[in-house]
Amino acid sequence: MVSILILVYSSNTTRKTSPVYSTKSTPDVNFDYPVQDWNSNLTHSLNISKDNLNITDLVSNTTVQVKTDKKQTNLISIHMTDFQIYVKDSKGHCYEIINVLENNPEICQLNISSIKSVSCGAAHTLLLDEDGVVYSFGDGSRGQLGNGTTETSTNPDKIPALMGIDIKAISAGSWHSAVITSTDDLYTWGWNDKGQLGFPSKKNKHNHKEEEVVNILCTPHWLDIPEEEYINNICCGSQHTIALTGSGRIYGWGLNKYGQLGFNAESDFVDKPTELIFFREEELKIINIFARHWTTIILTE
Repeated sequence: MVSILILVYSSNTTRKTSPVYSTKSTPDVNFDYPVQDWNSNLTHSLNISKDNLNITDLVSNTTVQVKTDKKQTNLISIHMTDFQIYVKDSKGHCYEIINVLENNPEICQLNISSIKSVSCGAAHTLLLDEDGVVYSFGDGSRGQLGNGTTETSTNPDKIPALMGIDIKAISAGSWHSAVITSTDDLYTWGWNDKGQLGFPSKKNKHNHKEEEVVNILCTPHWLDIPEEEYINNICCGSQHTIALTGSGRIYGWGLNKYGQLGFNAESDFVDKPTELIFFREEELKIINIFARHWTTIILTE
């Protein structure tokens, strides 16, 4: 049996400090056609039906179909920032959907091939190719592109500090980024306002020396997880980060205002990797982890 445990966002003042249990069964979302993938941002939702892209304006509730040609087939996944839309096909090509706000969407291929995975933050995007090379582009105002600057980049560029390092997984939060190397090391960079990078935050300055405090990291920095040999998976929410280790333990850090880290804390955030011991105490085997915005989802066996 597969179970889902959700660390939920609550709109009231009561913070959820332990996972909420749910079974695999969830309400159906009905479409009039088979859907391969679905996603949404602030203004639009998008789904793939066979080789067609269907975009729905969430304000007017109208749907248009993106015209594709024979080269833009086998589309398999959708990735969205707050403002941009990207799709990936089975051959590793990545496309941007443009002119959406003008209600005249077009599909344009990015000049990178063999894309293995895509991860989108609020306004920046990470790409990982089959050779383990990471590209970043979009808003860089909080160092989330990892290129040593806080400038915006409209074209995907390799991250210099990661050149020569084989990367196997990427994840983009709203304004921070994280990757796992093939040797199971974890690197983070970007905004550390709530400790989402796992380094001392200025908001917690009373517990740290001033010289230790990190506000923004514009290049990837190695992050050590206490007493753990390696990181198996990483997921970034808006301002929090969740990691799954090789021994099956869950660690979290960053914003915990809405209970998204799943444990009690003295403040609304935690700026160092901290184990969520609930799963170890309950002897639950973790299958996968997911984090987005203010929510964390843990899939157990």
